[in-house]
Amino acid sequence: MVSMKTPLLVIILSLGTVLPALASLPQRAQVLAGIRSSTDGLNCWGTTLYTAGLRKHVTYASDKEFTRTLDSKNLCRKLNVGEKIIAGAVGAIRSDINGSLEELHGFLVLNGDAIFTKKDFTYQTTSEIRSMKKDFSIFAELAKDQDATFEKCGPQASATGLSQAAKSCSTWIDFYVCEPGKGLSAEIGSKAGRELDRELQSIILEVESLYKSGSTMSSDQMNAMIERMSPLMSKIMEHEIPAEKEALFVMYESLAYQFTSVYLEQKTKSEIRD
Repeated sequence: MVSMKTPLLVIILSLGTVLPALASLPQRAQVLAGIRSSTDGLNCWGTTLYTAGLRKHVTYASDKEFTRTLDSKNLCRKLNVGEKIIAGAVGAIRSDINGSLEELHGFLVLNGDAIFTKKDFTYQTTSEIRSMKKDFSIFAELAKDQDATFEKCGPQASATGLSQAAKSCSTWIDFYVCEPGKGLSAEIGSKAGRELDRELQSIILEVESLYKSGSTMSSDQMNAMIERMSPLMSKIMEHEIPAEKEALFVMYESLAYQFTSVYLEQKTKSEIRD
């Protein structure tokens, strides 16, 4: 909330950033903005994939699902250094940790410095308009990269490894333009793979409904869902098409985390009732 003591110039500058961002807020982002859940789950990667039209469900997404989606040539294209970063582009704040790429944060570009994302996976935070520059600083600090500044390692240092090395950036932002669609489900074309995906999406839909509504399930219902998930994992691991198996696995991994959060919430409610 703006205080009556806030200088007029600060208010004007703030509105100059926020109002254009609000005007460019995609419909899917409008659905999520400010909504809270009763349990942990939805995070920056889930928010970003959903608002970019690369995911159907409003639930937790793992870093692996985020990376796998952006790396799909059928879904996204990484912008090269110097290309214009347009509204609707997906941003990925990444770090090189001991020679391994680590996903730190994801967001949807709105207007200028304004982005749409979620700070973390906890129920206390909401999907909201944030500052690209501020979020970069937060996650560079979490990566213990003291040399990474937004001016040196921000948008102008994105894309190629040579660009990162030239600017001594071990934390940077990559940007992608993506085609809204079915997300990783679009990568699955075989009959057996589509059957596994339908079963997986059905369970995700049930967990999403519980996550969003905060409604209560009986222990028998929860156990029945576990009994569906366990054999599905085995089927996915036995699937013979590597690319489809990878896509199914990362989606299942995201589901497993979200289900665990819902399960713990349900267990707490049950203990309170008893």
